[in-house]
Amino acid sequence: MKQRTASPNDKLMGQRIRARRIELKISQDELGEALGISFQQIQKYEKGVNRVSATRMMQIAKVLQTTPEALMGAGSTEAANPHALSMLATRDGAYLAQAFNEICDDDRKLLVNLARSFVAINARFVRAAE
Repeated sequence: MKQRTASPNDKLMGQRIRARRIELKISQDELGEALGISFQQIQKYEKGVNRVSATRMMQIAKVLQTTPEALMGAGSTEAANPHALSMLATRDGAYLAQAFNEICDDDRKLLVNLARSFVAINARFVRAAE
């Protein structure tokens, strides 16, 4: 019997679960306890190592106060951006996204330009080090 490996969809769904959990400030242990499973199993779901069954997805969505479709990315009009999802799946990334939404439009543009400048500077340092 062939061992199943995680698909890109399993990983994206896991990142969505993690991002939503962090957004609600729920620990893996708390989510696991609410579902009657270990935090290690939550880790496996979030990393895409284990697939989430339909029944379990419904339970996770209920605890995370969302819909299974939102966690699966169904109905999304834009393609999932793996960079954005991986950023949102961190505490710092979730904080940055929340703070960014609280900044006025003009200041957002300044912040985006600052980030672009950091990326350009970093790229120059990397090239110089090579």
